[in-house]
Amino acid sequence: MSPPSRTRRAADDGVTLLEILIAMSIMGVAVVAIMAGLGTGIRTSAQHRAQATAGTLLASAAEAVKGFDFDDTCPATYAVTASDVTLPVGWPITTIAITGVRYWDGSAFTGTCTAGHKLQEVTIVVTSPPDIVVSEQVAVVKRDAG
Repeated sequence: MSPPSRTRRAADDGVTLLEILIAMSIMGVAVVAIMAGLGTGIRTSAQHRAQATAGTLLASAAEAVKGFDFDDTCPATYAVTASDVTLPVGWPITTIAITGVRYWDGSAFTGTCTAGHKLQEVTIVVTSPPDIVVSEQVAVVKRDAG
């Protein structure tokens, strides 16, 4: 009688070390890609949240400036304080700045202040805290009602 032959059956096949390493490498690349996508999404969401917050704070500051009495001195000065607006958490009052007042000369707004001016363009800028840089600006036109 002859000894049984050593033929391999499909059921006896195992997974080789090389196949495991290739599969793990493919899974690693996929996980890295997914994590990078999540990181980008989180940063984008934070940027959009900061833009929305800056826009809301800017609208609040503009309404405060509209409510101030007309300053007919040369140069006119306006200041928004913490009592004039509701500040979001983490946004100090220094994020709001009045960057300039220009005066109507009959045909355009200019930086030259003349006695008796009746219209002013007040520029307000809101800049986010330094962790996410967002800046929004608006110009409010004030009229001397007197």
